[in-house]
Amino acid sequence: MTTQPEAIDLDFTGILSIKTLAAALPPLPKKVPENVVIGARTLQKGGYFVNITNPGPRRTVPPSNTTVLIVEDEPSTLLLIDHVLSGSGYKTRRAASGAGFVAAIKVPPVPDLILLDLELPDINGFRILQKLRLNPHTKSIPVVILSAHSEPKIVFQGMSLGANGYISKPTKAGVLLEAVKTVLGA
Repeated sequence: MTTQPEAIDLDFTGILSIKTLAAALPPLPKKVPENVVIGARTLQKGGYFVNITNPGPRRTVPPSNTTVLIVEDEPSTLLLIDHVLSGSGYKTRRAASGAGFVAAIKVPPVPDLILLDLELPDINGFRILQKLRLNPHTKSIPVVILSAHSEPKIVFQGMSLGANGYISKPTKAGVLLEAVKTVLGA
């Protein structure tokens, strides 16, 4: 039996308790916007949905100078995603839990992109996304959610919390790479 850490420092300014992080998120609006419904349909057909509301400048940085943090608790999926990205030249870091995420994000350099699973053993991925967007040091890091859930309500929750993209699992290597390139502006 593994014990959960007492606290995870997700905002890098103080310690938050697991109980606080595990509390329910505030309710979202009841009506899901049409573009999210369309995006959810796109997920079911194409495997990913990208919503870039504030695109940055077009990147000319090659994959070899781009770090992607993969946060995924399923070991085989984590290794496959790592293999696809590193095989395409990206530098990768891996985390299999919220605590692993905290350790990985503190390692320099700051990741250029985070691929974030929603169902982690110690924390909900939405909580991580919410904390990333509230922190001035991490709020502009692009985040692509990886999830087996593609219901409009879940997609809307991810997009409303600031995700730049959403990939439905399982997915194809080409779909993953296309979504990464799109979100990075490559």
